[in-house]
Amino acid sequence: MLVLVTGSSGRAGRAAVAALRAAGHKVRGFDLRASNLHQSGADLDEVVGSFEDAAACARAVAGTDAVLHLGAFMSWVPAERTAMFRANVEGTRVLLDAAAQAGVRRFVFASSGEVYPENAPLVLPVTEEHPLRANSPYGLTKLLGEDLVSFHQRIGSFETVIL
Repeated sequence: MLVLVTGSSGRAGRAAVAALRAAGHKVRGFDLRASNLHQSGADLDEVVGSFEDAAACARAVAGTDAVLHLGAFMSWVPAERTAMFRANVEGTRVLLDAAAQAGVRRFVFASSGEVYPENAPLVLPVTEEHPLRANSPYGLTKLLGEDLVSFHQRIGSFETVIL
């Protein structure tokens, strides 16, 4: 199986790439910057680009069976809010559309506890049944991302998982 891992040069992305490869899967990375894993002898197919770039997304998803969307832009700096929404909401939409067009079978989306939010829960313990009430711009971008992923599940684009 060929799995696309977005955010492949980040901490979680690198770990996911290693785990998938150890399990025998072929992996393609997709990130704004190269992972440089090839310098350590690893043979990694990579696409360097932005989630908002439809052409880069099309290259990234081409021939893949599944997408593990770990990549995101996290910031609490007000001046970076537009960039965060562009990456996390519009970028997720563009990637989802490219994956649907390419015939991807499964899309896994890494969300955040910020959608509940964990820092101000209405009830404890916080479970997946907790009301979704993001109270930060980052949490809102992840919540909107969840809605985009759920939309694709509803219209039958592919099987989806939200973590």
